[in-house]
Amino acid sequence: MAPMPSQYDKARALARAIQAERLERAQAEVERLRAEVRRLLEERDEARRSVVDLTAHISETMRQGARGDDDADADEG
Repeated sequence: MAPMPSQYDKARALARAIQAERLERAQAEVERLRAEVRRLLEERDEARRSVVDLTAHISETMRQGARGDDDADADEG
């Protein structure tokens, strides 16, 4: 017959089980946070692309406006 576990052995086994559960929860939280960071980085990159596109559009609009002004000046002169 196997010896009966002592109170100390029972407490250690319980502590290991609790520690393993906490570790599992912490790892799941880390994965959740990593996914959130990836999502936020993707949002940031999309916002940057939008700013670049908008800036290019504004620049082009201003160039076209300047050309229109030059054409109007030429028509007046």
